[in-house]
Amino acid sequence: MSNKKSSELIVNTQDGGRENVRCVSLLRIVPGKREVYDAIWQNKPVIAKIFFDRLRAKRHLKRELEGLNNLKKLKINAPEVLLSGTTDEGERILVTEKITGSVSAIDAFLAAAGKEEKLKLLLAVCREIARENESGVLQKDLHLGNFLIKENNIYAIDVAQMRFFNRALTRAQSTGQLAFPASHLADELDAVKDMAEEYFKTRGWPFEKSDENILLMDIERVRKRYIKSALKKSLRTSKNFLKMKSGQYEGVFDKSFIGETEPMDFIKRIDSLMDGGQILKRGNTSYVSRINFNGKDVVVKRYNHKGLIHSLRHTILRSRARRCWLNGQLLLMLNVATPKPVAFIEIYKGVILWQSYLATEYVEGRHYGDFLKDPNISEDKKAQTLNQINDLLERMGRFKITHSDLKPSNIIVSQNGPVLTDLDALKIYKLDFIYKHKHERNIRRVKNII
Repeated sequence: MSNKKSSELIVNTQDGGRENVRCVSLLRIVPGKREVYDAIWQNKPVIAKIFFDRLRAKRHLKRELEGLNNLKKLKINAPEVLLSGTTDEGERILVTEKITGSVSAIDAFLAAAGKEEKLKLLLAVCREIARENESGVLQKDLHLGNFLIKENNIYAIDVAQMRFFNRALTRAQSTGQLAFPASHLADELDAVKDMAEEYFKTRGWPFEKSDENILLMDIERVRKRYIKSALKKSLRTSKNFLKMKSGQYEGVFDKSFIGETEPMDFIKRIDSLMDGGQILKRGNTSYVSRINFNGKDVVVKRYNHKGLIHSLRHTILRSRARRCWLNGQLLLMLNVATPKPVAFIEIYKGVILWQSYLATEYVEGRHYGDFLKDPNISEDKKAQTLNQINDLLERMGRFKITHSDLKPSNIIVSQNGPVLTDLDALKIYKLDFIYKHKHERNIRRVKNII
C-alpha cells in the first residue's frame, strides 16, 4: 500500500457521484488492513479511512458504516458519516466528520495535573461507558484512545471493535468494560472504587464486595492485554509513533520528537550530532551523548558493531535499541519512572543487523550512589528515596519484571524522585520462585549501595 500523504483521491460514492478528497497526513496504519488520514473534503477537515485488505475491505467498510449508524440511532455521540465508496484505485474509503477542537481521552489523562484531575476525567468516561453498555454497546478493544473529549461532550470513535446487542449488557459483561478505565489508576484502590460506584450508579445497580473482587481480577487481565497491544502499536505508525524503513535503515520515532523533520535527516546527522554533543560515555560496546534536536534535550546511545558473530546474534534476538525502546514503553505504562524513549534506529548490511541507536529524553539528576554519599542530604531524604525505589521495583514485580542490572549508575535521583535507566537487561519471568529470587537480589543490591 503506497503512502497517500498529501495526495488527491477520487472517491466513487455509492450513489454514483465522484468526490475529491485530499489526504494531508497519515495518522495511523494497521498493516495489511487500513490507513487513517487527516484529510480535506469540500474545504473542511475530515478523517479518511482507507481499507485495502483485498479479501475483507468491503466487510471492514460495512462494519464501520453500520457501527456509526447504530451509534447515531442510539443517540451516542460519534463522528458523522460524510461519504463512502471506492477510490479510482479500487480501495474502499470512508470519510467522516473530524471533531475539531477535541482531544483524545488518553492525551487528556496524561496531561492531567494530578490524581484528582485524572480521576475526574475517568469518572466522566465511566459514565459514558455505562450509557453505552445500557444501550447494548460492547467495546471489544476498549481503551481511552477510543474517546474524544470536546468541552463537556465525549465522542465514541473506532467502531470496528464494537458489538451491538438489542439489550443492555449483563453485570458480568459490564464489569469487564469498567476494568478498562479503572486499570489506569489500578494502584489507587480508592479511585478504583470511586469509578466503580460511578459506573454502577449510572446503571442503577449497587456496587457490592463480590463486584469489587471480580473487578480487581478483570483489571489485572485488562492491564496485561492492554500493555501487549500497546507495545505492538509502539512498533508501527500510529497516532503517537512513526515507523520508517529506507534502504539499510529501519526505526520508529515518537511523533512529538521528530515533528515535521524527515527521519532520514536525523539519521544521517546522528553521528555528527553525537560527536558535537556532551559525550557521556565512549566505550567499546556503546557510545552515549547528550544532544539537542528539534529543541528537545535527549540522550542518544549507539550500540556499536563488535564483529560478525555479535551482529548475527543480535539479528536473531533483535537489536538492543529495539529491546530498550520496548522496555521503556513498558515501564512507562506501569507508571515506573524511566526516561521516555523517543526513537530507535537500526542499520543493516544486507539482512545482518550492523548497528543500532536509542534516543531517550534527558533526565536531570544524579546517580544514586553519589546521592547517598552527599553529606548535605538528610538521612530522612535518603530513606524516602530508598522507599521510592522499592515502590518502583514493586510495581514492576506485579508483572514479574526485574531490572537485572541495578547498579548505582542505572538509578538517577531526579527532582521528582528516582528514575530507572539502562533497560537492556530488563527481564520478565513466568515462574514466581525465579522472579522472587531475582527481585530479592535487586533489593539487597540497592540497600547495599554505598
